[in-house]
Amino acid sequence: MFIPQGVIPALLLPFFDHLSIDEASYRAHVLGESTTPGIRAITINAHASVRAIKDWSANPQPHERQTRVLQSLDPAVHVLTNHSSWLLSSLVLGCHGLLLGSGSVIAPLQAQLYAAAVGEMSHAQAFANRIFPSAEVFYTEPWVDMHNRMK
Repeated sequence: MFIPQGVIPALLLPFFDHLSIDEASYRAHVLGESTTPGIRAITINAHASVRAIKDWSANPQPHERQTRVLQSLDPAVHVLTNHSSWLLSSLVLGCHGLLLGSGSVIAPLQAQLYAAAVGEMSHAQAFANRIFPSAEVFYTEPWVDMHNRMK
């Protein structure tokens, strides 16, 4: 059974100047991306399956909360990050992979980043899992009361 995790680039569809599809270039692009080491799947038309979602909440706190909730469901909904400007941070927060349009251009780098991030992350993730419930209680609205909640 395929588990949607890892690097899953969203491929671009090339067109000729007169807006018809450049099929030869597309086939070459798909072949090139699909044979890149570390690529788990490719996305056509940039949509994830129902077993995974891409998250672009653009805010780390709800991003972490949503990732934890969705991936704890039975069956789990895998969260693939779409946070191109903070990929490593998003992976550290627990995303199971990347789903990015920039994968059409830098998929090998993304695959190397993902492999490095998940390599030794289990120890750090175990501590983060223990800290998360307290942080959720301390750092919630209203912000002015956060120190009172810590005492």
